[in-house]
Amino acid sequence: LLANLFPPLSHADALSSAAGKTSFLAIKQPSLMAPFLLVARAAVVLQCVTVYPVLLYVIRAQFFTAFIYHKPYPGVLPVFCLNTVLVAATCTVTAAGVHIADVLRYTGAIGAFVCVYAVPGGVQFRQGAAPRWRRAAVLAAL
Repeated sequence: LLANLFPPLSHADALSSAAGKTSFLAIKQPSLMAPFLLVARAAVVLQCVTVYPVLLYVIRAQFFTAFIYHKPYPGVLPVFCLNTVLVAATCTVTAAGVHIADVLRYTGAIGAFVCVYAVPGGVQFRQGAAPRWRRAAVLAAL
């Protein structure tokens, strides 16, 4: 676990372990390509540092606007609490060693299920265009 999170800071055998071999720092660098690979690694780190806060902002804005306060920024305390929960959830997934493919697979399946089955029924129910018996059936299905 430490070999993937902090390869240079972990013990000396971490980079030669099975977990250390999957870390991007364990890749052998040809001496001629070292400057280019260093720039590429810096670009990946920059991408990770910039994408995560944007993703947290999108989740925060959608969550607060849709469910609780009906505005994207309700104040410091609710935003701090939600960000703490989101960071704890991502750290838990990372520390548990869950593969990103598993996360994407289940997230995509649940999102597709909601988009295909729940959203059309919910929209039709909300608009009240459906007959009374159909609205009851939609509620029973959800």
